[in-house]
Amino acid sequence: MKILAYNINSCTQSKVDQLFIKKSDIYVIPEIAQNIKLPEGYSIEWIGNYPSKGLGIIYNIDASVPEYYDCSLPYAIPLLYEDLFILAFWPTKVEKNESYTKIAKEF
Repeated sequence: MKILAYNINSCTQSKVDQLFIKKSDIYVIPEIAQNIKLPEGYSIEWIGNYPSKGLGIIYNIDASVPEYYDCSLPYAIPLLYEDLFILAFWPTKVEKNESYTKIAKEF
């Protein structure tokens, strides 16, 4: 299984298309726009405050978000695949400009 994590920063469709060249099974992408187009066979789970910037986990495997997922958690998305648990996490605050490590400590 191939997992790629990349902070896309100022998301555009062309940047996302470049990621799909890597042919990963799972992509964890902070700062991704909500309305990007995916290749056939891929699904996306997305959370964010603005359609132009959020956290996305894109996958082409038979995975699912667990029923216990609390979508009120800011910028965190769990994904289950067989016996693998993946937590996509983007420690950010849109209204503040703090370091990722400082924000992550608050969670």
